[in-house]
Amino acid sequence: MTARALEGPILAGVDAHPPVPRARSAPKSRAAVDGLRRLAVRLGPGAKLPTVAQLRREFSVSTSTLDGALGQLENEGILRCVRGSGVYVADGFKRAVVLICAPGFLAAGHSPFWDLLAEAAQSRARAAGQEWGFHFAQPHGEAGLGLHPGLVEDLECGRIQGVLAVGLDPEVPEWLEQRGVSCVSFAGTGRYAVGLNYETILAAGMETLIARGCRRIRVWQPKGLYQSGEYSQRAAASARKACKSVLSAHGLAGDFREWELTGVSGTTSLSHREQGQILAKRWFGPAANGRTVPDGLLLSDDMMAWGVLETLLDLGIVPGRDLQVASHANRGSPVLAGFADRVIRVEVDPAEIVETVFRLLEDLMAGSEPAEQLTRIGPAAVATPK
Repeated sequence: MTARALEGPILAGVDAHPPVPRARSAPKSRAAVDGLRRLAVRLGPGAKLPTVAQLRREFSVSTSTLDGALGQLENEGILRCVRGSGVYVADGFKRAVVLICAPGFLAAGHSPFWDLLAEAAQSRARAAGQEWGFHFAQPHGEAGLGLHPGLVEDLECGRIQGVLAVGLDPEVPEWLEQRGVSCVSFAGTGRYAVGLNYETILAAGMETLIARGCRRIRVWQPKGLYQSGEYSQRAAASARKACKSVLSAHGLAGDFREWELTGVSGTTSLSHREQGQILAKRWFGPAANGRTVPDGLLLSDDMMAWGVLETLLDLGIVPGRDLQVASHANRGSPVLAGFADRVIRVEVDPAEIVETVFRLLEDLMAGSEPAEQLTRIGPAAVATPK
């Protein structure tokens, strides 16, 4: 690969002295190594670094300290020192990206969506020539963050440049950002995050149900679908607003309580599938006690839909004939495959989520600020029964 010259202040935005939690001031050699590594990440393979004199001034180190840092990174295959020419990022240098996942997302009974997401992320990283790793957060990890010590050391030393954070507490992205590690969150909060656009997902399902003649529609979401706190309240409010907007457009807004979002009260230890079973029995089973039976169900989670559908069949109610059902679905997931001829599926594509996350991560690792802090993914398609 031919070395490429860069225009502009290429040291801009590089923290020569990143914070290290175990000590108030890191040795200058460590700071120089970390700063040079982050500079190499931002410049990319084949790029030429500033002159040795510029680097010495930037990192406030002696010639011998800088030489040691350059030598270490050359031995690691990150830099290439050419006598009489300068210092370059090695042609074979690869950025390292890892997925750090909250353990509950892949626990027993988890949605196949998370497997699809992890597989798509691994394929995307390898296609981009990036080193790839997968880690689970731990209940009691280093520095109270749920990260094991070896991972913390790799992150602090700059050996990992990008993190896809899945379902992690907001303290983790903040900690990563303080250490110059690019991070994009999914199913969680952070400075930069990707999430599902439940407004458009629910609106698409609502439109399809109304087009099929439904007038008594209930919208069910599992407890714990949204993140806790303020984000949860905003997401639920936005979803209600989207449903109201569709209903109003069809002259059905006068009795919105028949369409309000309905969750399962009490403990969140129930799986989404179990919550769907409970709601289906409550509304269609012997315990319904004369309730007005819906003629349409709109479900914001495919695992909940699975529980609803199997319970309806056990009760002798045939979806698609006795009751119209529309649900969020994940493209490529087997969860609703057995109900394809009975259920309206508002499909989200895990590959689109992964591509969006990596595009943001790669912009951040290259030193660019994404235009939006939150990117939301809407439905890729609406699949209706034939």
